[in-house]
Amino acid sequence: MASFILNTFDKEKRINFCRLNCQLDKFGWRKKICGDEACFTFDSQGIVSQYFGPPSRNVEQQVFVWACLSVQGPRVIRLIEEKFDTRMYISLLQRDVLPHVSRHSCFIQDHFPVHVAAAVKTWMKDNDFHLFPSWPEKSGDLMPLNSVFSRVVIDINKQHQPIHSKEMLWAEIERHFLLLSSDDAYVTDIFDEMPEKIKSVVVNNGDLL
Repeated sequence: MASFILNTFDKEKRINFCRLNCQLDKFGWRKKICGDEACFTFDSQGIVSQYFGPPSRNVEQQVFVWACLSVQGPRVIRLIEEKFDTRMYISLLQRDVLPHVSRHSCFIQDHFPVHVAAAVKTWMKDNDFHLFPSWPEKSGDLMPLNSVFSRVVIDINKQHQPIHSKEMLWAEIERHFLLLSSDDAYVTDIFDEMPEKIKSVVVNNGDLL
C-alpha cells in the first residue's frame, strides 16, 4: 500500500515472481481472493487522495480501511479504527476470508509487515488457510485492489462535494467501494487485468507500474 523506491534486488524479486506466475491466465486469477489496506485523507479544500508512507501526525484527516475482493467470493470493506496489529488482521481473515478459501480459491496478500508476522503465519497453518505464493516486497502496485482504491478516490472527487470530516470520508469510501464491488463486470475486469500487469513488470525490468 506504500509508495517505494525500488533497488536492483527489489526489481529482481518482482521479475522472478512475475515469471513464476506468467502462466496463470485470467480464469486462474478469477478464482483468487484479494485483501489489502489503504489509507485515505483529504486536504483543506476537501479533495480526497490516498496517503502513502508512514503514519501522519494529522490523524484527524485520515481514514484507514481493509478490503477484500473476489469474483466469486467476498467483497467487503472495513473501517479500521484501532491499531492494525496481528490480532486485528486475524479477526478480519477469520470473519471475511476463511469461509471462502480453498486450494483453488487461495488468498492474495502483499508483504505488509502484519501480513507476514509469525502469529499470522501460525494461525494460517492451524486453519489450513490457503495462501497465494509469497508476494514480493514493495509490490503493492500489483495488487488487484490497488486499482479499486484509486478508482474510489477518482469517483469521490468527481462529485465536487468537499470532504470535511473523517466520518464523511468513510461514508463516501464505503459507498463508492460497495458500488464498484457490486458490479460483477468491473470486478471481473480487475482480475482479468492481472496477466497483463504481470507481463508489464517483466517487460519493464521490474519497475513499478
